[in-house]
Amino acid sequence: FVRGFAGNDWEGVFAEFSDQIRAHVGEHGHGLVVRSFSTTDIVARAATEVTLMDAFRSYFDYDVVTLCGIPEITLEGTPEDWHSVREGAAALAEYDLHWWTQHLLPILDQFIAASEGDVDRSFWHNFYKMDDNSGGPYITGYVVNLFPYLVAAPPTPRIAREQVNRLQERFLLSLEGAWARFDEMMNGRGKPSRNQYLGWEPPTSSFAGITSGFLPPALSVAPFTWQYLNVKLPMEFVAGFVGVAQNPETLALRPEIGWGVRERHRAV
Repeated sequence: FVRGFAGNDWEGVFAEFSDQIRAHVGEHGHGLVVRSFSTTDIVARAATEVTLMDAFRSYFDYDVVTLCGIPEITLEGTPEDWHSVREGAAALAEYDLHWWTQHLLPILDQFIAASEGDVDRSFWHNFYKMDDNSGGPYITGYVVNLFPYLVAAPPTPRIAREQVNRLQERFLLSLEGAWARFDEMMNGRGKPSRNQYLGWEPPTSSFAGITSGFLPPALSVAPFTWQYLNVKLPMEFVAGFVGVAQNPETLALRPEIGWGVRERHRAV
């Protein structure tokens, strides 16, 4: 639930509180207040359940808790698309990438199954953070296995708590920060290394794992020389995931793909 968001399912919250009150007071006590008639609609039902909560507020405390996290994931594409992705990923094992694809392919199998309507909710609840946890800027779920390399060595599971604030700054990287990391990689700094968290068993603590600052920017570059009249200009094409867009109604995020042309001011 998001504060101020009109799409929050508060009617569902009323119903959950109503069910919990019924579990304590029994059907008879619950039914004295909450009754359904031929004219009862969703709004009337919600109003009745709030009346029930008011009647028993001297006996119960009502709490609603919001934590950070990803409430849902929308999988786009057809089953054929995902079968094609898996086929291509499996072929990468021929190029000395078996150490990665052995962890990647089971995840793509879940993508295929979900696209066909067979949704493993346990898998998706653990996709970004294991055990549907919240707290800290760390990524502990299966999504870690999508990245064969990390930009820098990730923190150890025993990372000191005083480092958390610095890592949280990396968690909220701006597009400018992504470009800066991209430039560092192209200059040989921040060279990617194998992802040591492939297939790892995350600890129960929320303060362990990798953060988004360790993920290589999903940008590709192709240098070229532009013969501009009598001048040779060093240039480059850049393309890939350049940012995110947010749906103003659902607040859902989706990656944005783009491309650009810019001057090349460094050796490649």
